[in-house]
Amino acid sequence: MKNLPLIFFSVFCCAASSAQTATGDYAKARKALQHNKIDSSAWYINNARQYFTSTNNYDSLALILALETQITWEKDPVAKAIAKADSAMGVVMHRLPEKSAGRVALNSIKGSLYSGRYLFDSAAIFYNNALKAADTLHPHLPLVILYMNLCRMEMLKENTAKADVYYNKAYRTLQAVDPADEITLADLLITRTQCFIVGGNYNAALQTAAQTEQLLKKNYAPDNPKLAKNYGNLSSVCYYLSRYEEALMYRQKALGVYLQNNTADIDNNSSFYVTYYNMGQLYYYLNEHSLASNYLNKALHIGTNIYGKQNLGMVNVLVQFGSTQQKLKQFSQAKTYFEEAYRIQKTLNPGDYWTLAYIESFYGDVFADEKKYDSAAYYYNTSVSNYNKINEALSYYALYTRASLANVYTTTGKTNMALRIQKDVLEKFRKQYPLLKQPVVEFLNDIAESYLEAGNLDSAKLYSDSSILFQSGFKSLSAEPSSWLSKLPFSFKVSELVKTRLNILYEIFQRSKQQKYLTELLTITDTYSDYISANIYKLRTQHSLVEQSEVNKTIFSKGIDACWELAKAKNEQHYFEKAFILSEQGKALLLRLASNNFMVDDAMVENDPVINRDILLRKQISSLNEQHLNAETGTDSLLRLLTSAIETYRAFQDSLKKTGNPYFNKRYAVTAFPLSEIRNELLMEQATLIEYALTDNYLYTFVLTQDSFYVKRADINYSSAVKALQNPQALSAQAFRDSAYKLYISLIKPVEAYFTSTKLIIIPDADLYYLNFETLVTDTTDKNFGSLHYLIHKYTISYLLSANVAVQLKKYDRRDKTKDKALLFAPVFTDAMKQLYKKQAAFVQGDSSYLHLFRQPFALQAAQNIYRLMSADMYTEHQALESAFKQSSSQYKILHLGTHAQINDMDPLQSRLFFAKPVGAATAADDGNLYAYEIYSMQLKAELAVLTACETGAGAVHTGEGVMSLAHSFMFAGCPSVVMSLWKIDEKTNAQIITGFYKYLKKGYSKSEALRKSKIDFLENNAGELSNPFYWAGLCIIGDDTSLYSDNNWWYWLVGVGIVLIILWYVLKNRRITTRKAVASEFR
Repeated sequence: MKNLPLIFFSVFCCAASSAQTATGDYAKARKALQHNKIDSSAWYINNARQYFTSTNNYDSLALILALETQITWEKDPVAKAIAKADSAMGVVMHRLPEKSAGRVALNSIKGSLYSGRYLFDSAAIFYNNALKAADTLHPHLPLVILYMNLCRMEMLKENTAKADVYYNKAYRTLQAVDPADEITLADLLITRTQCFIVGGNYNAALQTAAQTEQLLKKNYAPDNPKLAKNYGNLSSVCYYLSRYEEALMYRQKALGVYLQNNTADIDNNSSFYVTYYNMGQLYYYLNEHSLASNYLNKALHIGTNIYGKQNLGMVNVLVQFGSTQQKLKQFSQAKTYFEEAYRIQKTLNPGDYWTLAYIESFYGDVFADEKKYDSAAYYYNTSVSNYNKINEALSYYALYTRASLANVYTTTGKTNMALRIQKDVLEKFRKQYPLLKQPVVEFLNDIAESYLEAGNLDSAKLYSDSSILFQSGFKSLSAEPSSWLSKLPFSFKVSELVKTRLNILYEIFQRSKQQKYLTELLTITDTYSDYISANIYKLRTQHSLVEQSEVNKTIFSKGIDACWELAKAKNEQHYFEKAFILSEQGKALLLRLASNNFMVDDAMVENDPVINRDILLRKQISSLNEQHLNAETGTDSLLRLLTSAIETYRAFQDSLKKTGNPYFNKRYAVTAFPLSEIRNELLMEQATLIEYALTDNYLYTFVLTQDSFYVKRADINYSSAVKALQNPQALSAQAFRDSAYKLYISLIKPVEAYFTSTKLIIIPDADLYYLNFETLVTDTTDKNFGSLHYLIHKYTISYLLSANVAVQLKKYDRRDKTKDKALLFAPVFTDAMKQLYKKQAAFVQGDSSYLHLFRQPFALQAAQNIYRLMSADMYTEHQALESAFKQSSSQYKILHLGTHAQINDMDPLQSRLFFAKPVGAATAADDGNLYAYEIYSMQLKAELAVLTACETGAGAVHTGEGVMSLAHSFMFAGCPSVVMSLWKIDEKTNAQIITGFYKYLKKGYSKSEALRKSKIDFLENNAGELSNPFYWAGLCIIGDDTSLYSDNNWWYWLVGVGIVLIILWYVLKNRRITTRKAVASEFR
C-alpha cells in the first residue's frame, strides 16, 4: 500500500513515481495519463475502484475517488468536479482514520477546486482539514501535493511570502519521500517557476522553466497539458520582460498543446480560460487591441461558465477586458466592466485592498483618456492609498499607478508635483525590478515630458537622451539619428519617444533660435519615415495601423512646423516643398498600403510564387476576418484560425524583408511622391490642388498648380464655424451665411490669388473633412439662401484624402477589368418587403431596425432614370440582395447604391449599408447588412461608387487617416472615386441631383463637373426653402475626378462639318455642270 499514493498523485498533479500495483491497473492508468489518454485512464481507474471497494480498502479507495474527481475537473465544468468530490467524501470519509493519505487527498482536491474559483475561505476549510489529516512524521506524496496546492492558492492571493513557505515545504517533503521522482519534481518546478514570476525573479524563472521543459519532454507525451503550463510560464516571463513576441510564441505553443487534447470542453475548461486571457493580455501589450478584445471576450465567456458572474475569479478578466475597450475608445463600456469588477470585489472581499487598488488605477486611466483629470487624479490617489494600507507601495502596479498620477499632474500644469513623484517612482522601480526595461524607458520619457511642460528644456533633453539610450542599449547618443533610430525595436512606445524628442527640439529652437535644432528635427523625421516603411508590416490589424497613423501624424506635423521656420529664416523654397511632403506622409496610411498592394499585385509576373502566396494569405485573412465578425456564436475556432493566419502572414513578410525581396519594399513604401509626379498625374487639366495640414498650433495651406507652389500659415480659428455648417437645416440663412463667410475668409481667401483655374482639388485635414467647401460664401451682402454667393458658382470642387494615394491609384490600369456598365441597387424597403420579413421565422432573432427603414420611392425613381440613361443592370426591391451585390460588384465600372445606411462612430467597422432581406433563413454572408468590415475585405475594380445613403462620408475623424466612413471602405477595397453624403440628406432632392449627375457624366463631363452642373440646375429651378444647402450640398465627390465617358460634342461637330462639306460639294458640282452646258451651247 505504500506505493498507492504515488500512483494517485502521478495523475493528480503531474503524476508521481512508476510504482507497481497488484493488478497493474495503476501503472496502465499512469501511462495513459502521461500520453493524455484520459478515457483509457478512467477505464483502468474504474477497475481499481471496484477492486478496492470489494476489498474494503478505503484509504486506497479515497485516493482513487480523488483521482476520478481530478479527471472530471479536466473534462467537465468545475461544478461537476465539486459534486464528484462531495460524493466521494460522502462514501469514504467517515470510514477513514484521522491520519490518512486518502483523507489528505480528498480534502486537498476539494480545497484546490474552491481556490481555483477564488473562493479562498471555503478552500481554507478543506486545506486545514487536509493538514490535520497529514502525518508529517511519515510523509507521503499527497502531502507534497497539498503543500503545492497551498502554494498556488497563496500566489492567487498575491501573498508571495506564504507561497514561498509552502513551496519549500513541498520540496523538502518530496526529497524525503522520493528524490528520484522526476514526474512530481516537474510539477513542483512548474509551481516554483510561478513563484519566481510572482516574486519578480525572472532570470530564475527562465532557468527553472528550461529545466522543467527537459523533464516534461522526457516523461510526457507532446500533447500533455503539463507542457502547455510550462509554455505558459515561459510566456509570462517574456511578457514581464517586455519580450512580447516571444511571449506570444510560447502562448501559441501552449494553446496548440491544449487543442491537441480534444477531450476538453473549451467553454468550461480553466486551462483554456487562462490561455485565452493571457493571449488577450499579450495582444493588448502589443498594441493590437482589437485582437486582445476578441481573446478577452472569449475568456470572459469561459470564466462566466466556470466561476459564475458573481465570483472573485471574474475580477481580473473584467478589468482587463474593460481596459481593452478603453484603448478602443469605448469609454462607457470600459467603465461598465470596471464597475462590475469593483462591485464584485467590494461585495465578496472588501478587505482585499490590493485588488481594490488595482481596479481603481484602471478607473483613473479611463478618466485620464477622457481628459477628466480631476476624476483621474481622485482614483489614482485612492489606489495609491489602498496600496499603502497593505505595505504594497513598492509593487509593480502601485508604482505604475503613481507614475500615471504624475502624468495627470503634468497635463494639468502641476509639474513640480509630477517630477517629484516620477523621480521617486523611477528610483524605486529600478531598484525593485532591475530586469524590467520597458517601464524604465517610459518613466524616463515621462520625466522628459514633465520638464518640457515646465520649460526646463536642458533637463527635458537630458532625460529624452536617457530614455533613448536605455531603450537602445547604447552608451552614447550619436548626432546622426539613423544610427540609433533604425536600431530601436518597432513599437508604438518608440514612436512616443520620437514624438517627445521632436517637441523638445522644437521648443529649444523657439527659445534659442538656433537652426541646428530644426535641422536635427528634420533629420529625425526623415529617418522615422524609413523606420516606419521598414517595420509597418509588423502591425497586424487595421485598428493598430490607424493608431500608428495617429502618432505618425503628430511626428510629421512637427516637421512641418520646422520646415516653415527654416524656409522663413533661410528664404529657401525647398523647405516649403518638404513641408508638403511631410503633410502627405501624415495622411491616409491605410489607403496608401492598400494602393501599394494593388500596384504590386497588378505588376505580378505570371505564376510568381512570392506574390501568389502573398495574395493567398491576404485572401485567407480577409475571409476568416469576415467570417469571425459575422459569426454570432462559436467564434473561438475562427478566432484561432484568424490569428494563426495573421501570424503566418507576418512571419512570411518577415522572411521577405530578411531576404531583401523587392516586393517587400514596394508593398510597404510610405514615402511621398515628389511634387513633379503629383503635377503630372493630378494637375494635367490645369487644376489647382489645395492641401490643408493642421499641427498643434497652426493651419498650413499648400497650393500646388502646374507652374507654382505656395504655402500659408495661420492660427486656428474656424472650428465653431465648421461645426455649425455640419447641420445647415438647423440654421437661418443669416446664421449660415456668417459661418460660411468666416470659413471662406479663413480657408480660401488667403490663398485664392494663387489659384490658376476654377477646378479645385481639396485635401482636408482634421474637422475640415466634415466641410463641403461648395457651401462657403464669398460675401455677406445677401440674406436669403437662394441668393447667397456660394463657391459652387465660382469653382468646380472635388476632394482627396491624400495626393499620394491618388497618384498611386491613377497608375493602376483598370482597362478591360470590368464591364462598361453600371450596377444599380435600390432596395426601396416597401411595406410588403417588411411584412414578408416579419412573417419569417428568422425574425425571432431578426433585425428590428429593418422594419423602421423609410420607404425610398425616389431612390427607385433615380435608379430607373439612370438605367434609361446608360448601359446598366438593375436590382430593386426583393432582388436587391446583399449576396447579389457581393457576387457581381467586382464586374462593373460603376456601383450605384441607393439605400439606407447606419453609421457607427464608436466602431466604424460596424457601420453598414442596408439591402433587401433574403426570403427564407438568412446567413451571415447574406443577412441584408453589408458591413464596413465586409467592404474592406472586398476586391472591387469599379472606377466609381455612388453611395446616396445618408452620411456615407461621415464618421469619426482619425488623426492621420481621415474619416473612417463607408466611402473610405470602398476606396480601400479598390474604388478610386466615391460619391458620398456628408449628412442625413433629403431623398427626393438628392434623387434629382444624382440623376442629373449621371446625365452630365454620360455627356463626358468629369465627375466633379457633372455633380456641380446638376447642383446648379437644381438651384436655378428651386428657390425658397429648397435652396438651403441641406437639400443640395450633401453629396460630394472624393477621389479620382477624371471623366468616365468621352465627350460626344466632337461627333456632332464632325457630322455638322460633314453636312456642310456635302452641301458645298453639291453646289459646286451643279455650278460646274451649268457652266459646261453654257460653254457647249456657245460652240453650237
